[in-house]
Amino acid sequence: AKKYAEVLQGIYGENASSSFSPTNFKKTLSSQNPVFSGWGQQDSQEFLSYLVDSIHEDLNRIQKKPYLENPDSDDARVTDPQYIQELGDIYRQNHAKRNESVCMDLFSGFYKNTMECPTCDKVSVTFDPFASLTLQLPIESTVMHNFTFVPLKGTPKNHNLDLEKNLTVKDI
Repeated sequence: AKKYAEVLQGIYGENASSSFSPTNFKKTLSSQNPVFSGWGQQDSQEFLSYLVDSIHEDLNRIQKKPYLENPDSDDARVTDPQYIQELGDIYRQNHAKRNESVCMDLFSGFYKNTMECPTCDKVSVTFDPFASLTLQLPIESTVMHNFTFVPLKGTPKNHNLDLEKNLTVKDI
């Protein structure tokens, strides 16, 4: 956390110059996690996740973390929104008793997971903490293309087709 604060100070501080070398931060990062040693390119999402988690651990105000069990959900009440809200509050309170930092305030949340057993129809609702969300980037798999079909007899016709990007001319 201190080395990251130095980076921020070097970039945005009052005495910041036009350039800053984060060498001390890089050395500390490499010593804490060998994945980030060397000068190879790293996954930015993995780096940010590790950085937020590390800063959270450094700044966590909870030193003695109590062991807490989260309750099982009640099958008869899983469709009751009030009960689900109360269950989520219990999970959140239990998590807060072990994790309290500015990182948790800014970057964390809870997934609501609902699982149903196909054999016995038991429904289990849990709330799992997260510090980052993985979202799929929208990837266009089709392309719109204009074709003019010229028959041997008759007038040409324009067609606007939505085609898969990987099609060959033969497929078209």
